[in-house]
Amino acid sequence: MPRYRQVGDVLGEANSIKGLGDVALARSQRDAACAAYERALPLYRRVGDVLGEADSIQGLGDIARARSEHDAARARYETALALYQRIAAPYSIGFAHQRLAQVSEAPSAPRISPRRGRHGRRSTTRT
Repeated sequence: MPRYRQVGDVLGEANSIKGLGDVALARSQRDAACAAYERALPLYRRVGDVLGEADSIQGLGDIARARSEHDAARARYETALALYQRIAAPYSIGFAHQRLAQVSEAPSAPRISPRRGRHGRRSTTRT
């Protein structure tokens, strides 16, 4: 990454740092992944790379979910989803919805009433 800094390639630096975060997360090194995503975020924001910003935020949500911090994960996923929608990234929008669904299915997540679903219909959701 020093090379990216030497030539002024902020996006290259951000992508490399985020990539290290992705590898750390895949290896269950959550603290290292979190630090990498947090380092990449301001770089993505500086160059206006909304996709990189959203991907980093979603990575932070993945870490929160793995730590059973469901409210924090949901907040991160909702933020990432809004960014994906802003740039019309359908693939990423789908994955953000999937992650939000996974958080809502977590044991400590609030449940919708078993009598009435979201739209007033009877629901078969177990509590």
